[in-house]
This record gives sequence, C-alpha cells and structure tokens, in this order.
Amino acid sequence: MIKTIFDGHKIGKQWFQLHRAILMLVPVLTLVAFILVLVDKKGVFSGSNHAIIGTTVFTLSMIQPIMGMLRPGMDSPWRIWFGAG
Repeated sequence: MIKTIFDGHKIGKQWFQLHRAILMLVPVLTLVAFILVLVDKKGVFSGSNHAIIGTTVFTLSMIQPIMGMLRPGMDSPWRIWFGAG
C-alpha cells in the first residue's frame, strides 16, 4: 500500500532507503539481543513458551534477509517461489 501511495514520487526513493536500512538493522539487533539473553541465562534453554517463541522469532529473523539476498530477478521462473514465502 505504501509503495502504491509513494510510487513515482521523490519520497518513494527516500522511503525505500529508510525501509532498507531498518531491514538491515533488525537482524543485527535481534542477534545482539539473543546473545545477551544467552549470556544472562548462562546458555541454559528453559523450554518455556516464551523461550520457544523467542527462538522461533530469532530464527525467522535470521532467515528473512538471507532469502532477500537469494531472491531471483523479476523475470526468473523461480521468482514465484520467493513470493509464496
């Protein structure tokens, strides 16, 4: 929706740069937070619902930028598989 609103305007380019910077920062901050939790808990995984959800979010946030870097070009037949994820 935001792309539709800002597409073709100068703010569209600024929005993309801000969006990309935030997307690059989130996995870094998530990794730092995960390491801080492991240090605080001395590497012991409690197995609680909170720990399981946190580990799942951490894993997905690490996979997302990798998938973004591996995404094929617009004309690739493999592109449809990356849109499904």
